[in-house]
Amino acid sequence: MTADNSNDDVLTAFAATRERFLSLCFDDARPEIERIGALRTTLAELLARIDLLPFRPSPSDVPYKSAYTRLRGRIGTRYPSLGFYSVVMNPLAVGSAPEYGVGDVIDDLVDIYQELFPGLELFRAGRRREAVGHWRDGFYMHWDDHAVGAIRAIHAHLQGEAWRPREAE
Repeated sequence: MTADNSNDDVLTAFAATRERFLSLCFDDARPEIERIGALRTTLAELLARIDLLPFRPSPSDVPYKSAYTRLRGRIGTRYPSLGFYSVVMNPLAVGSAPEYGVGDVIDDLVDIYQELFPGLELFRAGRRREAVGHWRDGFYMHWDDHAVGAIRAIHAHLQGEAWRPREAE
């Protein structure tokens, strides 16, 4: 990687956002509703920052090290009010009858975690070029839909009764 300060700033900002997301997956220090709000913000920041990363055409081939079922259990217990949501399968098929599917916020979080964590290991090992390639490739091949779906479902959840302040009795 070149000594380009703007690239360093972009990588540092993405790394900080990524770290915040990873820690939110296991956070249980605050009330769940506060953590859910922080998840929405952090996922939106990840989406905003991914395209600012320098283009790296060579993704890494770092395999996942975490077991899906174990991660799902750990993350799911911290967000018991999040779950399934409806998905429009092809939002660009305007004029056609919509096809619907089902998404799952916990699955989204696990998949995003599994995509981001190997890049973190590369980044910490000083293999920044490979880390960026891993994050960008993984985003466009997989975790982009998970992030967008999770944000939409989390936003709908926060707009529900659980997020509205209660009136004084």
